[in-house]
This record gives sequence, structure tokens and C-alpha cells, in this order.
Amino acid sequence: MQIHEVIRLTGLTKKAIEYYIGQGLLSPAVLENNYRNFDDSDVNRLKQIAVLRRLGLSIPEISDALSDGTRAVLSHICTEKELLLQKEQKKRTLLGQLCRDGDYDTAAAALAALEQNSSISERLLHAFPGYLGRYLCLHFSAYLQDPAATAEQEAAYRDIIRFLDEMPTPQFSPAVCALLDEMNAQCTDAQMSGISDITDTLRQCAADPTEFLTSHQNAIDTWLAFRQTKEYQNSPLSEFQSVMQDFCQTSGYYDIFLPAMERLSPSYAAYRRLLAAADDALLRNHPALAGKAAASTAAAFAQSGASLMPAPAQTASSSASGGSAPAPDCAGKEAP
Repeated sequence: MQIHEVIRLTGLTKKAIEYYIGQGLLSPAVLENNYRNFDDSDVNRLKQIAVLRRLGLSIPEISDALSDGTRAVLSHICTEKELLLQKEQKKRTLLGQLCRDGDYDTAAAALAALEQNSSISERLLHAFPGYLGRYLCLHFSAYLQDPAATAEQEAAYRDIIRFLDEMPTPQFSPAVCALLDEMNAQCTDAQMSGISDITDTLRQCAADPTEFLTSHQNAIDTWLAFRQTKEYQNSPLSEFQSVMQDFCQTSGYYDIFLPAMERLSPSYAAYRRLLAAADDALLRNHPALAGKAAASTAAAFAQSGASLMPAPAQTASSSASGGSAPAPDCAGKEAP
């Protein structure tokens, strides 16, 4: 079909269509008379481009998204834009505060903390695969609200940035890569908001492990039982968790990143102390949790879950975690 028909079907201007062609987003056939001959796939691609442009994606982002058949790129872009939106909302709040009190020193300190938070969160998102990167960047963001005020905190911040920039990429089998692709494709807004629920559950567990254990006994027991099944042990999820746990042990995640986070953030250090106490309490009641991950982390995820297990294996653990499987086993021998 000729370009005037494409214009009618897509609602795009001739100039826009030619621009997208020039940017390499589509390549319609060219006839002997040098006229372009568009087909249905070209029209469909232009409609997709139009939607992505209206959603605010750049040309490079659109190119990456259209080249990816798993929607993993779209999920990644979505998380990046969510982080950017949070940053802009905080800036608007700071501007409003500055209008009211005129305190530029306080505003400068708050902006320094915001930039520090963004630097670490963005690196976590890029350093770890898929859903795990999203969980970690949103989880740690809660403990990065204050600027580095001492020389020790500044040094810790530099250690974190250097670690994340130099950290090698985990290596996965084709089966685990397929699982990660499916996890990304299924990472809906509801699941992203569920990350906050998981973090809240971890805090509840750390604050009062005895009450948490009593309230969620059935979920924890069911999840522990599922971990003993062949279905779980032979699943890509089990392999993923094992690879990530080994990776974190050898990459410096435990020995460099987490200690640096404690030096940088007093609130995170306090959280880790509470979580360690929670682990002791939970391990007394659930010794089966020992040697896998932090007891409190595994228990919290058994209750709230992180939507990591796609169907059909999902059904076997649905009673333990609402159709999901715990992620922190792959994030640390201690809670993240």
C-alpha cells in the first residue's frame, strides 16, 4: 500500500512516518519507481511506535522495545520511569517546602540525599536481573533518604557505587533465562506494588518475630514443605536461587555491599540488627530455614511472595505464597 493509505490507517503524518523510517524503526519495501510499498506489518509497527511515543519513550527506547519479543525491555523502562517519577515528585515537594520556609541549606541537603538515592537505585536496577533488580532498588531506596553527612558515609557511598559498577553479571542456563524472560513479561503494576508489601512484611517480621510466626505459621510450613518437593528442586526457579546465592557469596554482595549500606545508612543498620534478632527467634522454631537464607526473609516471602514462579509450577506453591515463590533466598545469606 502507498503512504497515503498508511497515513489514514495509523493517523500519523507523512513527516512522522518518514522520520521513523529514517531512524531505522521500520524498513518498508521500495519499488522500482522508488515509491515505498508498505504492508500490514509496517502499519502494525507504526501503530506500536505511535503508542510508545505517546507514552513518552525515546526513539532508542522504542527501538529496543520493538526488538524484544519478551517485553523485558518495556518492563525495565517502566521501572526506570517509575524511579524518575518518584524523584520528580520529591523535587516538587522540596520546591514547595522551599517556597514556604526559604531554607536553601535544608533543600540542598535533601537534594544531595535524593541524588545519592537515585545513583544507588539506578545501579541496583541495572546490576541485577529482572524482578530481583526491581525489588532490590525499591527495597534499599527506603533506607537512603538522608545525605551522607560524615567522611565514613561518603566512603561507604563510594564503595557501593564502585561495587555496583564493577560487579560481574550473573551467568544463567537457558532454562533460567527463559524463566527471567517470563518473570519480566508478567511484572505488572500490581506485582510491582507487591514489592512494597514484601518490604513491609519483612519489617513486621523484624519488629515482632514471635507474633509474625504465630500469624503466618501455615504459610511458612506450606512453603517449607514445597521446597522439599522434586517439582521445586528440579525447577528453573530453584536453580536461579542457587546461582544467585552463590553469586552473592562470591561477588562481594555480602562482604562489600551490605556492610557499606550499613555504614552509609543508620536506618538500614538498625533494620539489619532487628532482622538478625528475628532470625534467631525464627530459627528456634524452624531449624529447616538454616543454611538457605535469612530465616526472617524466607518466612516473610513465604507469606507475601514475589511472583517469581510462572504457571504451571505456580499452582503447587499457591497455598504458601498466594501463587508466588520467595525471592530473597537468591539475594543473601542474610536479609537484604
